[in-house]
Amino acid sequence: MIFQWAMASMLYYFMSYYLIYLPGNVYNNTYASGAAEISATLFGGILIKFCNARWAFFISNCVALAGGLCILFFGTAYEAWMPAFVIIAKFGVSSTYMLVYAVTIDLFPTLFSATAFGTCNFVANLTTILSPYVA
Repeated sequence: MIFQWAMASMLYYFMSYYLIYLPGNVYNNTYASGAAEISATLFGGILIKFCNARWAFFISNCVALAGGLCILFFGTAYEAWMPAFVIIAKFGVSSTYMLVYAVTIDLFPTLFSATAFGTCNFVANLTTILSPYVA
């Protein structure tokens, strides 16, 4: 869970920092990012109802990877498609970020849940410090 927390937190804030540097209209990219985040939260909640945690993380991370690869390989060539690529990447990252909170409650017993949240969040925040420098 520590790895999922760290990865989700760093990529979530990385996408927010990197959004202004993406090619295309910054306003369209921001609107696309916000719409993806809202819908990803709902999708993550539905996903955790019908799948176990491992498959929910797998699906969310694959969506984020697909969006990231589209930005990396097709972002400069197809600038008009950049909002769609941002939606795909932000959707996967936001869904994963929501899932780490939902799954931690179910994964750990109630007695250890607060300690697990604290430990995972501490390590995630340490890795998130690197986000602006990587972006």
